[in-house]
Amino acid sequence: RYGACDFVKKPLDASQIASKIRSILKVRDEERRSFDLGQYAIEEKREFLLPLDLELGNLMAFELTKNLPGMGLCNQVTAENIALSLREAVSNAMFHGNLEVSSDMREEEGGTGQFNAEIERRMSEAPYAERTVLLKSLVTKEFAEYTIEDEGPGFDFSQLPDPNDPVNFFKKSGRGILIIKIHMDEVEWNEKGNRLRIRKYKVES
Repeated sequence: RYGACDFVKKPLDASQIASKIRSILKVRDEERRSFDLGQYAIEEKREFLLPLDLELGNLMAFELTKNLPGMGLCNQVTAENIALSLREAVSNAMFHGNLEVSSDMREEEGGTGQFNAEIERRMSEAPYAERTVLLKSLVTKEFAEYTIEDEGPGFDFSQLPDPNDPVNFFKKSGRGILIIKIHMDEVEWNEKGNRLRIRKYKVES
């Protein structure tokens, strides 16, 4: 809530830490090179169709939130938290939605390594590899809203474990939902469970 970029759970996985650091540094570099056009924006409405590329998802999260402070919607820390929520939502849509790889796999004996290996396998296997994520954004002077829709079979979101329960907090799975619910004001799935809408209202300074 106070601006952490991400977190990892012990025992530490060196490759996971390195991946997170690279992602954070890349976002920081993009921030330094970008020009703040938010001060001139009245409303932004955009739609993207994303292939299965997590790096592209990370770039989109930065692109769709970089103007929020300039528009007066929130401060820089809150904008980064919204970007983090959006990255988690897009990665969930790609991995759990389109690739149908369950986060519960992280809790099994193979752990994160088994989870990542299954993702790599399915990214080149039909029908998973051809699936896309539809990402829509609507930003006004009053709120920022994002809709993320995958082509997977969906899931029963009513069965999600409570992310605020300390027992669930330290599980390897479910971290993305926790982050999203902490930082966003509205979190809503469609009936099928393959489309997520998240909204953040203007934060008064």
